[in-house]
Amino acid sequence: MTTMFLMRRDLKHGGYTVPTKADRADLIDHCKRLWRDLPDYTQCTSNQLRKFNLDRRLISRTEYHDNRLHTKQLIRNLKAADENLTFRKFLDLPPELRCRIYDCYTKEFPANLRRPTQSPLARIHPVIPTELLPIFYRSATFNLELLTAQKNITSRPKRLHFDKASYAWPSNLSDTSLAEIQDWELRIGSWQWGFVFHFDGIAAETRVIPVRYQENSSEEKDIMKAIKEVLNEAAQREGKLKLKRQDLSSHLSLRDAIQARISSKQAHV
Repeated sequence: MTTMFLMRRDLKHGGYTVPTKADRADLIDHCKRLWRDLPDYTQCTSNQLRKFNLDRRLISRTEYHDNRLHTKQLIRNLKAADENLTFRKFLDLPPELRCRIYDCYTKEFPANLRRPTQSPLARIHPVIPTELLPIFYRSATFNLELLTAQKNITSRPKRLHFDKASYAWPSNLSDTSLAEIQDWELRIGSWQWGFVFHFDGIAAETRVIPVRYQENSSEEKDIMKAIKEVLNEAAQREGKLKLKRQDLSSHLSLRDAIQARISSKQAHV
């Protein structure tokens, strides 16, 4: 059983003011508010309490300007309202609860996304994208397709380029948004396999996994190594924005690293 001493200690650490004469029932009520992350109104000024009451429509504007309202009554009003919270608008919900809703919302999407579009929910209000999109970007694996181009069988080794449709979406993302995506799948031409990689900016946690495995996989290990080299180089950058657009398709990018391995193999055939 929780002792009064432990309850007082927890309340003190939580920033609550506890009267010295508070009995066990009072302490339990205070702890319940602490556990629910509700404010300690005893630390508020009379002006603040009247403002809170007015904002929550617990008193009229006439009462707001009436300094005869007692502090204890204002606190009782607020505590009673805390027990019967109502939210008329989505943005009236606490940010923590909104993020839980976003998490449930994104779980309904496919785990593997090819040619996605921006979530319709993110277009409703300017605040929502800042909260929703980081959760959305971490909720799925995003596909990119590399296509091969070769004029004829006697021409130079095949060149790789991104499928325009699959690359259109990431190419329009901001650097911040692109860096928030942690799971990608690279599909290469008509091959029977591709590569899934996880990258959160920490080299030690980078993973590259082949998919659609085929028996003759001499190129597979080389390509996995090439992908890791590019990602490990990105992990050395300072700041939070590790993976950048240049790592996908510009010079010394994932595309070029894979191309180099393919060209090397074809040159020896």
